[in-house]
Amino acid sequence: MKKIILFLSVLYPLLSLAQMSGEVTYEDKMNLHRRLTGERERFKEFVPEFRSTHKTLLFSEGESLYTTAKEQPEQDVPEAGPGGRRFRMRMGANNEILYKNLAEGTQVAQRDFMDKKFLITGDPEKFQWKLTGKQMKFGEYLCMEATFEDSARKVVVWFTPQIPVSTGPADFGGLPGLVLAVDINEGERQITALDIQLRPLEEGEITKPTKGKEMTDEEYRQMVREKMQEMRRQGGGRTMMIRRP
Repeated sequence: MKKIILFLSVLYPLLSLAQMSGEVTYEDKMNLHRRLTGERERFKEFVPEFRSTHKTLLFSEGESLYTTAKEQPEQDVPEAGPGGRRFRMRMGANNEILYKNLAEGTQVAQRDFMDKKFLITGDPEKFQWKLTGKQMKFGEYLCMEATFEDSARKVVVWFTPQIPVSTGPADFGGLPGLVLAVDINEGERQITALDIQLRPLEEGEITKPTKGKEMTDEEYRQMVREKMQEMRRQGGGRTMMIRRP
């Protein structure tokens, strides 16, 4: 740990003139088969093993905005029916908009559910990161490893002090550098930076979302649970899966 602190103390003075804003394109890759266990395992032949979504992060010293990219990758999806043929199609992406005020430590997420928009306000998730001391070159950037683990997730991230902005993709941030890669539960979900552009942002590029009914994260999740239970009752006990944003 002393070596890490010494490394950061030497590096930060060299970053005082670094560009503190830019745009990052990430690939958010989900292993859908990992969640199909037990009786649901039979559905694997109808579901692609991986689902990939491209996301865009705009960041400055005080703010960041994480959205779904306009261009999405084509993906192979198994065709239900005999022959096991495959075809190419575009899968729908999660259109959540996540705004973070890094200076105030607050965030606003705009989410769509059942054709309605909701504004989820509150504080970013607080991760108790542990720095491991491991380092890795990610393109031209030197990255450091940090980990977090609770009863549901084992998270490994790589962040670069060369871009000293405390944010990253999705909920991940709170470290002394931009998060460029995330691994959750050893490959269940992976978020990886594909393209990093350091540049001045134009006025209005980062805008806090304002459309939707305001509620807290817990109120939103309770509403989703109740709606899903109602749909199961109306559907005769059938269940459907939704992906957590």
